[in-house]
Amino acid sequence: EFFSDIATRLQSGGAAHRVGHIVILSITGLERAPESKYYAAKLRQEHIALAGPVPAAVLRATQFHEYAVQMLHRNRRDDVAYVRSMRVRPVAARSVAKVLVQLVGGPPLGRATDLGGPEEADLVALAARFVERYGLAMRVVAVDPDPAVPFGATLPGPDARLEGPTFDEWLESEDAARLVA
Repeated sequence: EFFSDIATRLQSGGAAHRVGHIVILSITGLERAPESKYYAAKLRQEHIALAGPVPAAVLRATQFHEYAVQMLHRNRRDDVAYVRSMRVRPVAARSVAKVLVQLVGGPPLGRATDLGGPEEADLVALAARFVERYGLAMRVVAVDPDPAVPFGATLPGPDARLEGPTFDEWLESEDAARLVA
């Protein structure tokens, strides 16, 4: 399977090239959604990465701010975007990248501290705010949550590292503006 193959190849390639350690990006709350095949695959990827001969660090992050925009495009039919209702604590992809760079430059930690954004919200509301901010000609309609992912399952725990910007700050950034299609 895809994620297991990635972890196996990183481990074998890392060992062959004698790298100091590898870093894997994953998702917060994987254990809280055991019925999700996608989350189960990500969890297997983590286990393979951490069990291999090359030391590893795994960073679990919440959904990115950009995820709301992905859902608009992925689930759009004509001028309607169907977005699953789910509680999220989104973080900017740029913030995740900065933490990944720190992990690459540091010692292998095993499981790093989970990373999330500064505020909790509903994904549907975030998608609607993006549409409104950029005047997109579409309507956002909420659909039922994924039954394999319990409501709030991907929220970070109380010990998570929280990084900005907020979603509204991100909406005003060039990163958000570039996503307008």
